[in-house]
Amino acid sequence: MQEAALRRGLAALLIWCVFACSKGPPGRKLASGIARDVSISSGGGLVSFLTAVTHPPDPGLPEDLLLGDLYVAKVASGDASQIGSAVPNLRGARAYDPSGTSLAFLARYRYRDGQGELGVVGGPGTVRTVADGVTSFAWAASGKMLAFVADGRLRALDVSREGTTPTLALDGVQTFAWAPAGTRLAARSAGSSGGRVELLDVATGRTREAAKASSDLSFGPDGTLYVLGAAPEKGGDRPLQAIASFDAAAQEVGRATSFAVSPQGDLAMLGTDKNPGAAFGTLLRRSRDGAAKVVGEHVSEYRFAPRGDLLYLAGYDLRARAGTLAVAMLSGGTREIARKVQSFSIAGDRVLYIVQHPEK
Repeated sequence: MQEAALRRGLAALLIWCVFACSKGPPGRKLASGIARDVSISSGGGLVSFLTAVTHPPDPGLPEDLLLGDLYVAKVASGDASQIGSAVPNLRGARAYDPSGTSLAFLARYRYRDGQGELGVVGGPGTVRTVADGVTSFAWAASGKMLAFVADGRLRALDVSREGTTPTLALDGVQTFAWAPAGTRLAARSAGSSGGRVELLDVATGRTREAAKASSDLSFGPDGTLYVLGAAPEKGGDRPLQAIASFDAAAQEVGRATSFAVSPQGDLAMLGTDKNPGAAFGTLLRRSRDGAAKVVGEHVSEYRFAPRGDLLYLAGYDLRARAGTLAVAMLSGGTREIARKVQSFSIAGDRVLYIVQHPEK
């Protein structure tokens, strides 16, 4: 099966080449060999992929965790070249900057430690090594600012400036998020230590405490930071607070067990106070300027579509492991899509869902 998967990876690379090239012969050869995990930049100028993929010599690791050699190519200029080794086949191990002209990646990865060496490259050529011991990284939504966590310390780097070193150190960080404008970072400590949240102003280096304890955080499209309080011992709802700007005070906007923010700034909040610790609850939608309204009961799964519609599984049946797929429209009102749905995903303006077999 692994060999078949590798062959599919090679096919994907060749097919992309055929469709991407519009001048001259159909397609351009970028590399020879078996390729997989092909990734294309937003503008289509760079393509990266893994070759020589193997399982690490650790029998305790799952079979689907692999390491390989990372290659990158500028589509307009020709052949691919290797830029890294021992690169994992993880979703967060590679990321293009917003312009699609730079690629950040983790090499020399150690699965047991969850760490690797962070590098940045603008195409075939010299790799800029940023730091070792990196557990996570992310580009700001605009510009060339790259933030990363290495050995529990959050730092940021302006990749557009040659010779610069990372700045803005903040210790004890496990996860972080960029504000949409790229001017602030929200950093969260490990849940085992309480999940303290701090805000960091990128331009000035100022920091402030946003919450003493938390279980989740997310920025809204207008830069508002939403922080969900620490989980109670027996589960259930906790305060959801909003911080509109760096210096603004936190304001409670509701209580929830989990939440999501739409691209338009609406909130979806799942409440489980009626049955703390359950995998389902009451789903509410709160517009930016309005009150929260119930849109579904016994909801187990929910997410926003790009246009702001809220899709969810309601009436969830634990035995059947299925529910009714419905949508709360941005324009108002709800609509049932299908029943006996086990799971769903959103791809642009389309929703893909799995329906239980009629005989079950």
